[in-house]
Amino acid sequence: MYKEFQRAPVALPGMNYKGHCFAGLVWPVESARTGELYDVTLTEKGWRCNCVGYNRHGKCKHINLVHGRMISDD
Repeated sequence: MYKEFQRAPVALPGMNYKGHCFAGLVWPVESARTGELYDVTLTEKGWRCNCVGYNRHGKCKHINLVHGRMISDD
């Protein structure tokens, strides 16, 4: 697992990140496959995650999970 973020944040549609009241918060997300915890962080430029997928490819399901919950109307 990566301890440091290496990629630029990912800005997914549906949110205004600049000045967001949750910027800087970290959500622990458990991997469904391994049970390992990853940190998903909201920044003023988008999302970051410390999983291998994010650091290799710039996207991950952990970010999609938290982002989906943030913009959900439920």
